[in-house]
Amino acid sequence: MNNRLKSPNPVIAFISSWIFGLIAPLVLSGCEEFGEMAQETSASPALKTRYINEFMAKSEVSLLSAEDGKEMFITAERLVFPPQYRLITYGQNLTIVAEEIVAEGALIETFPEGSTSGIGAEGGGGGTIAIKSQRLIGTLQVFMRGEHGADGREGAPGKNGEKGKTGTSFEVSKGHSLAALCGNPRAFSNPAQGHRGDDASPGEDGEKGENGGATGDLFVEIADLRFGSMELFIEPGRGGLGGNGGPPGIPGDGGDGGVIKWKTGKTLHPCNRPPPSLPGNPSHQGSPGQPGARGKVGTFLFNDQPFGF
Repeated sequence: MNNRLKSPNPVIAFISSWIFGLIAPLVLSGCEEFGEMAQETSASPALKTRYINEFMAKSEVSLLSAEDGKEMFITAERLVFPPQYRLITYGQNLTIVAEEIVAEGALIETFPEGSTSGIGAEGGGGGTIAIKSQRLIGTLQVFMRGEHGADGREGAPGKNGEKGKTGTSFEVSKGHSLAALCGNPRAFSNPAQGHRGDDASPGEDGEKGENGGATGDLFVEIADLRFGSMELFIEPGRGGLGGNGGPPGIPGDGGDGGVIKWKTGKTLHPCNRPPPSLPGNPSHQGSPGQPGARGKVGTFLFNDQPFGF
């Protein structure tokens, strides 16, 4: 029930709490008692009544996904929203033209609360909603929401390091004493130590979060608001979080040391082998991605004046 207002102005608009995209209600309210509203309603019986759900049931309005790029157009003499009726546009454009609109706590919203785009996609925008009527009876709420942007994907893992090359070995022909060679390797060049393993690569940076969707635009023309009220809620889409950085690769193992080998037929007998070399250096995780931007706030006009003025 609307309380009688002291101000002679029949349209009152106010903004309650608008900070960085938090939901902000703007209310346009009438100035008569509910009993007077009921009396006035019965004064126009000549208008043909249509219910919003009739349009949906008969497919007179195409309620498709936003990707289809369709528009919804609803026209009637008297358009009635059942109590607590909820119409979701999913970002499509919506136009309502009616001599009289009766809304008992009905709700028109561009996206359901918390809607988020698919992976790798920006949030969808709310589109354009236009409402034109001579009179509004009851309360009609409009939620202009942008879809939230998807979070960025995690960066790819870093590459693993390769194992180090084996050190240089020496193969001794027949005529040498293996025992003497292994006991006194100084007689020949010492076998070389293996090469150090390759360093691990860092993980790749996380992907940027997707941008949130715009609220869309709302244009309302209602000549008589004495017996009704309209509430506008604004919520631009939140930008997606940046993806986590990818994990680092694994360092390569150190290469094996070379040997002195005594060749007897096809058999090799190693000795005096240096220890394996050091593994490669470890790396680091990739940096997290940047968050996406919040969606833009659209234009909201009531009888060619901004809501709230």
